[in-house]
Amino acid sequence: MITRLRVTRILKCLGEMNLEHYKKPFLLHIAKEMFEGYLRACLRSLSMYWLPVLKNKQDREEVKEYIKRIASEEKKVWQSDVCTNIIYLYT
Repeated sequence: MITRLRVTRILKCLGEMNLEHYKKPFLLHIAKEMFEGYLRACLRSLSMYWLPVLKNKQDREEVKEYIKRIASEEKKVWQSDVCTNIIYLYT
């Protein structure tokens, strides 16, 4: 089971260690896992805590777009509008 606070710490640590460029791929992987069913309960954490840790606005937007694209492809599992609303509500 994933500990959400650990993910936040990992992301902050990457920034502190001057490894900012690893944050986006890490979040993209987490987003992919969310939609495959392993981390479904983490969408709110992703939008409230993890996306804002990305310093680069373009990276944040790319991760949001990736999430919206996956959400629209996985309509049988996720409601695309619910996903989009949560992402825009918290970021």
